[in-house]
Amino acid sequence: MYFDALVAGLISISENLANTHTQLLQQTECINFAYAERVLAWVENLEHDDITRKGNLDILDVKRDIGKVMTIYTNRPVSSCKSSEIIKQVLQEDVIFIEKRQNEYLTRGRK
Repeated sequence: MYFDALVAGLISISENLANTHTQLLQQTECINFAYAERVLAWVENLEHDDITRKGNLDILDVKRDIGKVMTIYTNRPVSSCKSSEIIKQVLQEDVIFIEKRQNEYLTRGRK
């Protein structure tokens, strides 16, 4: 009886941790998308109104190893007004833009 209660408690804790982990991953993805949107706007010298109007429709996915590299998958070419050295100096990580067509990304990607 004691061990059954102990096991039930551990199962409950495990389920709560799994749910929390899933929520954390979802929030991290949202934050990375928002950050990628700001980076893309900065790199292309977009004004605030342009960002608001476009939203993050150009960004298909973001992969990030914080402090090392951020890869931003877009559905169009990125016309950077900044050099990669300036981007790395300011953001303290490499930023890679990869253009993928929406349908190509959906068939190979994670969505």
